[in-house]
Amino acid sequence: RGGGGGGGASGGGAAPVRRDVGRMILDILIAIRNYKNGAKPWHEILKYETTKRVIIKDPALGLIRWLAILLMFMYLSIFRIYYNKAYMETESVTGMVQTSLKAPDVLPVPSQLAYCNAGSADALSVLPCVTGPDAWVMAPSSGGSDLFVATRVKDVLGSSETKSFVIEPEQYTVGITYTVQALSFFHNTQDPMYSKSIEELDTTLVDGEGTPYTNGITRVSRFDIITVGTLLHAAGITDLDNAHDADESVSNRYDGLVLLFNIECPMDNSGTVTTCEYKVDHLYQSAGEVFVSSSYDTSVAGGIPTQERRGILIKFKMSGTMGRFDLESLLLAWVASLALLELVSLGINWLMSYILPFRGVYRMLMYDESPNFHELREGSHKAAKAVDRLRLERLSQSGHIYHSPPDSPKLAGASPVPVPMPAPSQVSSARSAPGKLSGASPPAQQQGSRPPSPQGGTAMPPPSPGQHANLMLAQQRAMGVDPRSRSTSPHTPGSGGGAAAIRPGTPPQQQPGTPPQDFRGRSPMGAMALKQQALQNQGSFRSRAPGAISVDPESF
Repeated sequence: RGGGGGGGASGGGAAPVRRDVGRMILDILIAIRNYKNGAKPWHEILKYETTKRVIIKDPALGLIRWLAILLMFMYLSIFRIYYNKAYMETESVTGMVQTSLKAPDVLPVPSQLAYCNAGSADALSVLPCVTGPDAWVMAPSSGGSDLFVATRVKDVLGSSETKSFVIEPEQYTVGITYTVQALSFFHNTQDPMYSKSIEELDTTLVDGEGTPYTNGITRVSRFDIITVGTLLHAAGITDLDNAHDADESVSNRYDGLVLLFNIECPMDNSGTVTTCEYKVDHLYQSAGEVFVSSSYDTSVAGGIPTQERRGILIKFKMSGTMGRFDLESLLLAWVASLALLELVSLGINWLMSYILPFRGVYRMLMYDESPNFHELREGSHKAAKAVDRLRLERLSQSGHIYHSPPDSPKLAGASPVPVPMPAPSQVSSARSAPGKLSGASPPAQQQGSRPPSPQGGTAMPPPSPGQHANLMLAQQRAMGVDPRSRSTSPHTPGSGGGAAAIRPGTPPQQQPGTPPQDFRGRSPMGAMALKQQALQNQGSFRSRAPGAISVDPESF
């Protein structure tokens, strides 16, 4: 599987992993069997397989890849680790909230209030005004996580009803206290950092836009004291006498409303909480309504007296996390960031394959295409030759010199053909006349020697592995192909002096005066040699003559 400069194309998932493990086990069993039979040495069992990657020397692709790595590093280090604390194993906190309600020291008289009959009576809703003890105003709440502040009461006894407003509930104060605790962490470690009381915390009240109130909270012992009017303002309710959003014919004081009091305690870098933030939200088109009854005696004449109460229903909710360092969480965040980088690499590979100008060249570098197995099963000579070339290339890479083509479905049982060994002088002059081994006369025939071959050399028995390797190097050099660089370097008359002689056993060197291998310029031979190799692997390449390549340079 090949890859590009953007990191290479790779696959994932459970199915490829199972296939790789199954193939590894099968290879080990086959190697053990071959070792017992003496077919392969023992070290074949311990062979290692890895992925092949391709390096594409394109600065534009490399720049995109490094930018992607930089963005991934910033995302991992700044956002995931520093901001989200991805190195922590976290647990949501649990808060035990207690509330209370207290009247101000002095309440105004009804004649001073516009919503009372005794006052100016110019408010949207006007009723008689009454008041009572703190417990009566907050009834039926009992000091838990829900607090009710009455604004209007309706006494019902049989068919008679009496409605009245509560005097200035906005001036009442709410007392809040709580303990923040990560239950599991504290139970397992008994560490006090996982259990914090309100006295150990810094608290702040903010409005809907996140702006903190300077004097919104007063700390008295273990209670935070906030006025009801301040909570209404933080929720965006400026006046209880404004029209209700569900029924504009009555006021908020008449129908009541619901407030959501959020206590948010963020985790700091050590894994505990040191600050909490109060944020109040108004539940749209809500009405705060409860019912109370002061008597359960059914024998009372006229029925049981009940009271419908409208007012401000405050629901307290706590959120936040505590955590501790966890290596598994850190590795999970790292793997997630690497997955993002792999997505970038896949995107770059897709651009290289289908969008960018040299996509044809990129595809040849990134992917290896096998011979046609359908043709191979049918005994195609072209497919068999492609397999032979591929097998010979693999053997050469592993250090094994294969001196005769392997058997194929079409050539099974054929006798080996003698390979002609050209004379050194013929090889040395091959570059001056590509495609022919000339420049020296055949050696004189001696008694008992073999007749000269039509190719200009002497017919020899099948060469040894070393001779065959040198012969292949010489023939490829004569065709203008450098076996090491896998690019052609044709020598034409007028381009420089003659090529140096290639001695058997000496690898060919780059000749001076070779034209530049720039397939985007005037000499397309570098890219042509690359495409020739790809076509040979597919079995689709045929050479018309030594040194001639059946590839159209305009295709690049």
